[in-house]
Amino acid sequence: MLGEPLTPGDREHALKRIAFSENTNIAGIDKARTREELVNALLESINPALVVVPPAWTLQYPQPIDNKWPMGDEIRQLYKHQRVQQLRSQKRELKSWWLQQIAQKRSPVAERLLVFWHNFYTTELRKVHGPLMWRQHMLLRQHMLGSYSDLMAAIIKNPALLRYLDNQKNRKGNPNENFARELLELYTLGEGHYNESDIKELARVFTGASFQARSGEYQFFQNQHDNGEKTLLGKTGTYQPIDITDLLLAHPRAAEHLIEKLWQAYISPTPNEIAIKRLAVYFREQDYSLYSLLHKLWLEPAFWENANRYSLVKSPLEYVANLHWRNDISLKPSDHLIRDLEEMGQDLFDPPDVGGWPEGRDWINSSRLINRERYRRQFASRMSLQLPESDELEHLK
Repeated sequence: MLGEPLTPGDREHALKRIAFSENTNIAGIDKARTREELVNALLESINPALVVVPPAWTLQYPQPIDNKWPMGDEIRQLYKHQRVQQLRSQKRELKSWWLQQIAQKRSPVAERLLVFWHNFYTTELRKVHGPLMWRQHMLLRQHMLGSYSDLMAAIIKNPALLRYLDNQKNRKGNPNENFARELLELYTLGEGHYNESDIKELARVFTGASFQARSGEYQFFQNQHDNGEKTLLGKTGTYQPIDITDLLLAHPRAAEHLIEKLWQAYISPTPNEIAIKRLAVYFREQDYSLYSLLHKLWLEPAFWENANRYSLVKSPLEYVANLHWRNDISLKPSDHLIRDLEEMGQDLFDPPDVGGWPEGRDWINSSRLINRERYRRQFASRMSLQLPESDELEHLK
């Protein structure tokens, strides 16, 4: 038997970090005798397939309202009001659908990983239509364990992200820098590894990258694109969006930035710089395989160190799922649960801003902690449970 022997404490720790709860029915984990066998079982359990039928509207796209329609102002305003109500209903349905998918416990490792990716590539339903958000969700499901290069190539053509960051307004002669700025700061390199000139030049690269108003499909409008030379990250060329994935991945920070975020999500709030650089080298050697990276990350000695156990704060979704599952009680999605999660600080598909949901101790500030405790009391009362008195460890993992 190869690898570090697996203790009950190891098993509980890994499952809470990777799969929402230590009480799960993932195939193969009961047979695991080493840490590596457990990590292998967790990775093999990842299944992005849907077990809950999505709402029918996810296959549709709302048609733009043409102010020239010969219907009269009153009818047009009524139509707009109905559209607003429809979009609100779609928001609730989409949030409920994802909670139902998680509640099935078909692949908790996959759903937990999807929460990470939604917080990494942030978009808000408040600004992005439900069908576009759905397509982004499915894009993340498709690529979450594949090639980071493929994921990045897909995400920069993702209409939800383009709309969220106003790139449909980014045109030759009148560039909009929102998308370019966040692509560098949040999605690839991180602060301090680019300059204002890089932002301006990258915005020029993405002029014309938009989507069809009637279908929501990505489209590159060549007549709106700036065809001139751009100098980006020290390299010069007549770059178009299709060229950017390779250019960004060639920068050493592209791998390191992602690994830092994964480290903070799964290991500790403070990344180890030496380990990050070592993992980045490995990631590049593996042709940016996310499967290989997660396997390596979850077997990193720091993941298992006692000093890092209980160093992370459970998100509201993790807190609620763990509370239910460790007490052998199913998670039942409802409008009440959606609202409860929102009050605890995690509104699914609707983070507060482009920076994503809160992190760390921000999850348990005074008001959010009160909302967690209220949920816990109501849950215990509803289920007729005698729960032990809550302490800080209740909120940590």
